[in-house]
Amino acid sequence: MAQWRIEATRQDSRCVGCGGRIVRGAWRFGTPTKTRWFHLECAAEGAPVVFPPFAAQAASLLKKAKPVGAREAPRADLVRALATPGDDALPVLADLLQSCGDPWGELIALRLQGEDELAAEHLRKHQVSLYGELLRRDVAWRNGVIVSAWFNGKPAALSKGLDRLAATRTAGRLEDLKLEGPTIDAEVLRKVSAAAPNLQRLELSGAVAGLEALELPALHTLRLKVPFGASLRLRAGPHAEVDGLWVAKLPSLRALRLTTHLPLTIAFLDRLLASSLLKQLEWLDFEDESNLMRTLDDAGLRYLLAGKKQLQHVKAMWVERSGRALAPKELAAAHAFFEARGKRAIKLARPREEAFDEVD
Repeated sequence: MAQWRIEATRQDSRCVGCGGRIVRGAWRFGTPTKTRWFHLECAAEGAPVVFPPFAAQAASLLKKAKPVGAREAPRADLVRALATPGDDALPVLADLLQSCGDPWGELIALRLQGEDELAAEHLRKHQVSLYGELLRRDVAWRNGVIVSAWFNGKPAALSKGLDRLAATRTAGRLEDLKLEGPTIDAEVLRKVSAAAPNLQRLELSGAVAGLEALELPALHTLRLKVPFGASLRLRAGPHAEVDGLWVAKLPSLRALRLTTHLPLTIAFLDRLLASSLLKQLEWLDFEDESNLMRTLDDAGLRYLLAGKKQLQHVKAMWVERSGRALAPKELAAAHAFFEARGKRAIKLARPREEAFDEVD
């Protein structure tokens, strides 16, 4: 059974309640057996069942002067530096963090100086502080900042992973996120918007619903991978599962990548061509992951070509494995339309996936 207690912090740890740092010398509440620690101010809310017996002692300690090194409110300039996209703000962030004694600052500095081995050792030494409750296999780093994360499982597991992500300060500049599960619902997508406000690329693999909950002002690329069962529903009737895509708040979206086990219906393509979202796009992909998949069939390709006026502004368009049954004149017309604008009507090779610079 876990032994809960109040003690002065002997070494830096992280509060699982607010996600903030508990610096050496500050009072904390928790249990060493499961390495779960809370600031005294967070303990009542974070551990409501076990905290009451300690409430009087905690109140007494909080009335007194805090030990040297106690937690301070986050500095506004540090928060602004954290939210600024791009690597040009990282030196400023590293200086601010180091001035607060935060090991994250040294990690960023080591990576920017090219000291990769020292950075990897520093990251392993300060795992509790820098990873929080995230698992190492779930994230990737670049220049001392978590830039990519991926979670899989049922909605409850996805929500838990996103909660951990939101509570981890080193993931505040997250750029890429991948979620995979049998169902990805609106509640999960609301947590995506809250946990990763700077997100640039998002991949959702599963039966997705509630896309209207997405509110990601910096998102550039959205990939939807729809499994067989959900593909059947897309073909069966109204596309309630994905209709939220047309009203999601994605003002910076420029690339939409679609993968389904069954061909998209003409009704779906009609909605796409009529949507205001299409007017934003510079890149439109219809991808297949295997010979058993047909995201876009020849009928769908013909329909897109018939509506090519709506596609005039799209700079690049990739279509996999379609067009094989088109008549030679139709195929020539397709190539003429797409190649004249830097597009390709048919693509049989998969694009190279982006690699992330992991330090550990």
